[in-house]
Amino acid sequence: MRDLSHQQILEAERQKVSMYLSLQNRIIINISGVRFETYKSTLEAYPNTLLGNAERRKYYYDNILDEYFFDRHRGCFEAILYYYQSKGRLRRPNLVPLDTFLEEITFFDLGQDAFAQVRKDENLKEVEKTQLPRNRCRRIYNSFALLRVLRCARIFKFYRVFKNIKTMRVLVVTVKESMPDFLVLAVTLMLMAFLFGTAAYLIEGTNDNSALDSIPKATYWGIVTLTSVGYGDIVPVTALGRLTAIICALSGVGTIVKRKRLNDNVTTTYTGFIAQHGRAFQLVERFGCINLAEQKFDNGKLISL
Repeated sequence: MRDLSHQQILEAERQKVSMYLSLQNRIIINISGVRFETYKSTLEAYPNTLLGNAERRKYYYDNILDEYFFDRHRGCFEAILYYYQSKGRLRRPNLVPLDTFLEEITFFDLGQDAFAQVRKDENLKEVEKTQLPRNRCRRIYNSFALLRVLRCARIFKFYRVFKNIKTMRVLVVTVKESMPDFLVLAVTLMLMAFLFGTAAYLIEGTNDNSALDSIPKATYWGIVTLTSVGYGDIVPVTALGRLTAIICALSGVGTIVKRKRLNDNVTTTYTGFIAQHGRAFQLVERFGCINLAEQKFDNGKLISL
């Protein structure tokens, strides 16, 4: 009876020692609030990684909570922890983007074997860098191939045809006459876009999820909204920001009247130029005494610059 009780005591002591060693070997890893528990021996099987190296992971140790804290992607870490537990098998979770998974692999420094598995599973091909020839003469000879690109400049000869078209020359003069109106319209649109963009940036600045995180982006959004293009790539998310977008869009509709008036002025100038000076163009083309590209329509009269 005494021997039995003595054996029970020894067995209990062994269990306590085993439990103590087990607790000493355990490690708690906190990934953005989610705790994972494993053995140090499991991690130290890969000493070249971040978690497998005690010297490298000690910088993330929390003395108060007795755990290692990492502000990383939780879904990815399940696959990374399984990489240690399964002796080297790595699979990307279905709901995790590939670029995010590769970033986590890089952060925890799993090594080239892990990257090779991902490339194989995802059917990725490593981009091979083309080595340029080191021989100086060969480099100079190969650079001559770039000169072939200059042959594309011959396409600009096509624009010389427009010089011989009367209508195109009249259009050039008409655009020159309407240039002040174009400038006024452009300055008006840019000023309105800047004002509405700045207002939207200040309103949306209190929201972290807003895409209007800079004044240039907000100005781009103002131009897209004023011109009624509406790509939808940048949108306000707050109620006051959406109200500003409505006012901006309505203001853009108001500028359509100005744009229509400009179009009417250009059309009137063009048709008047053709109607009043059609005979003059015929004489110019017959005798070739005046270069129409250097003429100006001023108060209903054709004058030479």
